[in-house]
Amino acid sequence: MPKHTDKLYLNENEESNALFSAILHTTHDAVIAIDHNQNIILFNQGAKQIFGYNTSSEVIGQPLDILLPSALSEIHRAYVRKFSESAITTKMMDERREVLGRRRDGTIFPAEASIAKVSSDGKTFFSVILRDVTERKHIEKMLRENERNLIESQRIAHLGHWQLDLTNNQLEWSDEIFRIFEIDPKEFGATYETFLEFVHPEDRQFVNNAYTDSVKNKTPYDIVHRLLMKDGRIKFVNERCETFFTDDGKPLCSLGTVQDITERKRAEAEILRRLQNIQALQKIDQAIAGSLDLKLTLNVVLEQTKTELKVDAAAILLFNPHVQVLEFAAGIGFYTKAIEKSRLRLGEGHGGRAASERKTVSIANLLENNNQFVRAALLADEGLVTYFGTPLIAKGQVRGVLEVFHRSPFTPSQDWLDFLEVLAGQSAVAVDNASLFADLQHSNTELFNAYDSTIEGWSRALDLRDKETEGHTQRVTELTLKLARASGISEQELRHVQRGALLHDIGKMGVPDAILLKPDKLTDEEWIIMRKHPVFAFELLSPIAYLRPALDIPYCHHEKWDGSGYPRGLKGDQIPLAARLFSVIDVWDALRSDRPYRQAWSVERVKEHIKSLSGTHFDPKAVDLFLNMISEEEKNAG
Repeated sequence: MPKHTDKLYLNENEESNALFSAILHTTHDAVIAIDHNQNIILFNQGAKQIFGYNTSSEVIGQPLDILLPSALSEIHRAYVRKFSESAITTKMMDERREVLGRRRDGTIFPAEASIAKVSSDGKTFFSVILRDVTERKHIEKMLRENERNLIESQRIAHLGHWQLDLTNNQLEWSDEIFRIFEIDPKEFGATYETFLEFVHPEDRQFVNNAYTDSVKNKTPYDIVHRLLMKDGRIKFVNERCETFFTDDGKPLCSLGTVQDITERKRAEAEILRRLQNIQALQKIDQAIAGSLDLKLTLNVVLEQTKTELKVDAAAILLFNPHVQVLEFAAGIGFYTKAIEKSRLRLGEGHGGRAASERKTVSIANLLENNNQFVRAALLADEGLVTYFGTPLIAKGQVRGVLEVFHRSPFTPSQDWLDFLEVLAGQSAVAVDNASLFADLQHSNTELFNAYDSTIEGWSRALDLRDKETEGHTQRVTELTLKLARASGISEQELRHVQRGALLHDIGKMGVPDAILLKPDKLTDEEWIIMRKHPVFAFELLSPIAYLRPALDIPYCHHEKWDGSGYPRGLKGDQIPLAARLFSVIDVWDALRSDRPYRQAWSVERVKEHIKSLSGTHFDPKAVDLFLNMISEEEKNAG
């Protein structure tokens, strides 16, 4: 029986040794043993892989120093000697936060290590288990850099984030949200309890309902609403939120972002206002060109004046040169017919003064200047408060006065006053057209120039949305016109090319802010929406008759020569020439411009890139023509 027991013990011991040996040589960590002289006596497979040795024999018997940076060799030796004299048997060597190793090729790498002391037959040995943490350190560094970049990107994009712990109703805000709300973080904890306190009172129920429904339906929300600042200013923000739940369905926390889109909203409002102004001018222009009925044309002018300037009432007084009197011709928005009795001599009253002085006259409060308002019955019966009178001047001759009224105090912007004068100019053209129809073409030319100036202003407003591409529109427009002339496009068609280039990105107005300004990579579904912006441009501009010939570029500049473009997959000569020319210019300017994420490419690099896309992305003839033009410019500049 004892003999059998001894045999069993021996087998178990052999099995344990075999198991230990297998583990020792298959682990990915380095296992190293050194003797009391700090010479290496064990070097496993993991150690060979980490330190870059082919065989253990290359290091067995060698001092531990060959695995250490030379500058740290003595420090490690002193540490091991001290450890040998201590009563401690195991010790983590992360007190210096990082242990450094030296590979066979001399490269230094970070590692984590533990050391153990073993005594046998009166001798002391040390075992070291070491793990290469190079990749982990690299990832940690990348995460820190990404976090810093994220914070900076959020600051630039005016994007803050917040977190609401629903287990204790604890709300936390990022620094950017405090900047958006214009408050001190210390003030937040002292006087502000909820996010809703900063929401405009008229939007609070809307925001609260969005959040409540989001939690109830377990769906995220994405909304735009207003904030009310302490000084009464209003900001627009894009707020997104998603709530997370426990496994049993209880709400755990809500994570959200708030982005200040005030400037973007202002730019969009300005763009829409200018578009509406253009459409109003177009209607007036159509009335002038389509009818010799002055009464009908003046009514169209007044309708557009009332709508676009948002006035309560408007009238046109025409100058009768035979009796030297301003007489009522048309009116809109009045309660009574008192305005129809208006008859003013030049210089008489506010309207007569506007005509005689040939400039806009504005009265902030008619009640305080009623002694100067000669139409007292009009003032009494209509309840009018604010007045503006602008002379109608055509070909240097005063044709009448356009008068607008508000029934409440009103302070106009300069844009408002400018458009009032534009409308007055339209009215003057209508009057002049009734008697001098032959001169209409000249007047229309001036109007189209005004339209183009408006479009140029509109394109500059579009650039306000994206500081990254500021000036891009003007540059590509100028280059496209040069290339179009070189291609043989007529001067008459060049006007449409210019308008199309200025408005090439107008369709992005139809892309939701959540997609257009998304800081992350777009999803496939979001790309589908983003690629619709040429269609949006078509839908936006096609109702405007004089802009239809300019649609080629906004609608087709993302089509490719090989048919792989969008939105219609046009191929080759199916793509309008103007769009083919513009697509080359668009890529040229984008690559020649600095971006936050890269420096501008050199001229030669961009030229080679464009050449490489000839016949696939670009029309080969357009590429050749463009490169010749660039080379000629370089030659002339040199």
